[in-house]
Amino acid sequence: VLTPGSGAVLQSSQKQRGVLLMLNLAQLQNLIKRDPAAYKEEFLMQKRNFDSELEIFKLKPGKQSDRFLELVTFMSHVSACYAEECSQLPLSLLQLLESQASVLHPDVREKLFQSLVLMRNKLLIDPLLVIKLSFRLLAVNDKALRSALSDYIINDIKFINQKKQNDRLNRSIQAFLFTIVSEDIAVTAAKSVHILADLYRRKVWTDARTVNVLGSACLSPLSRVMVAAVKFFLGIESRIQEDDEEDKAAAGSVEINYHEHSKKTRKRQRSVQKQEQKNSKLRRGLEKLEEGQGHGAKPLFPAIQLLHDPQHLAEQLFVRLRQAGQRFEVKVLVMDLVSRLVGCHRLQLTGFHSFLQRYLTAHQREVTQVLACLIQACHELVPPDDLLPVVRAVSANFITERCSNEELAVGLHSLREVFMRVPALLREPDMADLVQDLALYGRKTHKSVMAAARGLVNLVRDLHPTLLKKADRGRHHDPHCLPAAYGQLPVADGVDGAELLEAFERGDIALDQHGEVLWGPGKHGEEMDMEEMEEEG
Repeated sequence: VLTPGSGAVLQSSQKQRGVLLMLNLAQLQNLIKRDPAAYKEEFLMQKRNFDSELEIFKLKPGKQSDRFLELVTFMSHVSACYAEECSQLPLSLLQLLESQASVLHPDVREKLFQSLVLMRNKLLIDPLLVIKLSFRLLAVNDKALRSALSDYIINDIKFINQKKQNDRLNRSIQAFLFTIVSEDIAVTAAKSVHILADLYRRKVWTDARTVNVLGSACLSPLSRVMVAAVKFFLGIESRIQEDDEEDKAAAGSVEINYHEHSKKTRKRQRSVQKQEQKNSKLRRGLEKLEEGQGHGAKPLFPAIQLLHDPQHLAEQLFVRLRQAGQRFEVKVLVMDLVSRLVGCHRLQLTGFHSFLQRYLTAHQREVTQVLACLIQACHELVPPDDLLPVVRAVSANFITERCSNEELAVGLHSLREVFMRVPALLREPDMADLVQDLALYGRKTHKSVMAAARGLVNLVRDLHPTLLKKADRGRHHDPHCLPAAYGQLPVADGVDGAELLEAFERGDIALDQHGEVLWGPGKHGEEMDMEEMEEEG
């Protein structure tokens, strides 16, 4: 029953409740999430407060405002409950960050970005807008913010492509990244390269577009960006392989607690049995996965094979390599990448081998890396005339009596690899004298030198035995064996293995239980009848 003063008391209590809710935003946020319709008036009042605080904050963006941050947190949490009323909220925060990011207080900047991420997770804003903003914010001088931005970009792109590849969004982001990498802001471009490399390593983006964006970063005028992109091409496959091995090791076993120092109870025995069964199940699953990868899985091709125009990239890197003013460590990295491009894509790069020749001295720093670059850049299409001066330089600087045993072994191994990749070199004039002089080092007492020289002799014996002295040719060499001349290609006059098929159809051969061929004549020329072959099969 209502008394004459009960209405005023009820009205005053409702007013007090509204005042308390206005002051306690956390409690109001909890109540709104439970029943949005019942507290819409309170929300609209707080939204008006937020709009006024936002306009005041824009006048002095460098000043920290606790009340404004509280309202930002509140609005971002309840925006999903009033999507229509908060439709402009994400864009207003995004514009504030985009225009005033450099002058904002670090705490304000962090809170605004967290609120944007929260609304992106609730699908209130396009993820492309947030990702583009994140890349632009990398230019802000805030180390903690850059780390948070990198983690968000990688995790968000990984989540977008978790179930299937979102090609439309991926193309938009990659096109934006191409412009970011081409800009003159070193921090943003370098961080973008690291993010792209991490996405490729995690197998989120392994397509040709990603690789070519990183290829364009190799030509950046900023040394920091260029080095990061070059290191990606030189070491990404080994990093992916290491990650796969770590994942297999982590998934292959679970540590079992055998309770060695505690009382053996039935419950603990059952726990140990369950852990052992789980381990065996994981091992069986891992074995099935490896079997599937061995039979029909998609191979992981190196990133360098996905480049659209490797010739242009190699030429531009070589032009930059010949310029002065770079540290020697950077030059070695660029040499390595150019040599891999030349060797992988069978490129013609005039002057590169002669450029490497100036670094082929025994006292040169990182000379073994330079020799490795020389070997990588050799293939059948390299003219022997370009390599002949380099071969003579290696012979004169590494394979003489004044050189140490280590230098002799390195020089002999290097020449063997060059001859193996470019056999046409052995057809050059005066090559017989050089090969015979190198063969004499097989009589050295040092094991590494002797092994290197014998390996070189065995290679020449297979390719061009007449270059060697008669004692080094071996008994069963072919005196008519010659390496193919430069530009000469072998022409097939039939199908390899066709004679085996014809012999099998005639019944001259049979297959045993291991799939090996059993000929009619025995190993020593004796005739085997079909009954014996069937018994062996």
